[in-house]
Amino acid sequence: MLGIITRVKTRTTRIHSGDVKVKGISCHDLGEMMEYMDAHTGVADYLVGWVDAFARDESLGRGLIHHADYLEEGEDDDPGRTLTLTHQDLPTSILGVPKGEVWRALRLFNHDAGMRLMNAVKQVAGRMEEWKGYYRQSHAAFNFLLDYVPDWKYAYSRRAGEGLIQYQAFLPKERAHEGFRRLFEEGHRSGHVPFLGVLKRHRPDPFWMTHALDGWSMAMDLKVSAANRESLWATCRRFSEICLDVGGRFYFAKDLVISPDVARRSFPADRLEAFLALKAEVDPDGLFSTDLWRRVFEGDPDGTSHGPVTGPERASA
Repeated sequence: MLGIITRVKTRTTRIHSGDVKVKGISCHDLGEMMEYMDAHTGVADYLVGWVDAFARDESLGRGLIHHADYLEEGEDDDPGRTLTLTHQDLPTSILGVPKGEVWRALRLFNHDAGMRLMNAVKQVAGRMEEWKGYYRQSHAAFNFLLDYVPDWKYAYSRRAGEGLIQYQAFLPKERAHEGFRRLFEEGHRSGHVPFLGVLKRHRPDPFWMTHALDGWSMAMDLKVSAANRESLWATCRRFSEICLDVGGRFYFAKDLVISPDVARRSFPADRLEAFLALKAEVDPDGLFSTDLWRRVFEGDPDGTSHGPVTGPERASA
């Protein structure tokens, strides 16, 4: 979104099965979750944490880690079957209900009380999952969990201008725990508690305009309605100030609430200046520009954009 890709180099991993072995780790708070994930980064093939954002006080940040590893050669008794595309197909129904209709049932729980209940139930289920130890899932089932429920986003709303946004903060490892606690506490204080939180560990990359750092990200799903939009955007502005205060960055694929001022402040001044100079040199007429670029880097510091502004209904997708 910020430059021109001239070459892509991909490194792949040889696998010996269409399944991965998975175990759930139930965590009592955010610190425990981060400690486990940090200890197993570089050991596990996949690590992702689901966080109950409704939990408070000593349970703040509680949740469930899914730790998954590839099967070693010889561990799969029938790799010819599990490595087929057919094996990666997801079930067509959930509890006997066609999965294309499940989002309608989820709408009944799509409010603070309902999501608080669902998060609490998932926390209990997570403890039971930990007790059963390792189990196997296909790659698709593990990596594309939301695909079990097609059109799941409609559980939030189908009205124009409503739905959900996902705010994703990338924080350096030294202050990530503090920053995430402050984000959740601000959500509680403002009444905009994320319905879902997803924690991941990250490593840095060498690119100039990157969200990547040696640290963590927290993706938070927030419900948008006509009644709460203004106050939610104000809360997201406070989220951004918390992130900047602890040295955080932002992911431009989820940039709806990031203002030009916030975007500029998230990068080292010398790096931003060098990038803008390079862009002016190689693209003086602004031929290679996107709506994102025009909104975030050609907009006025107060948040006004000279280009099209993405609407909340776009973000809900």
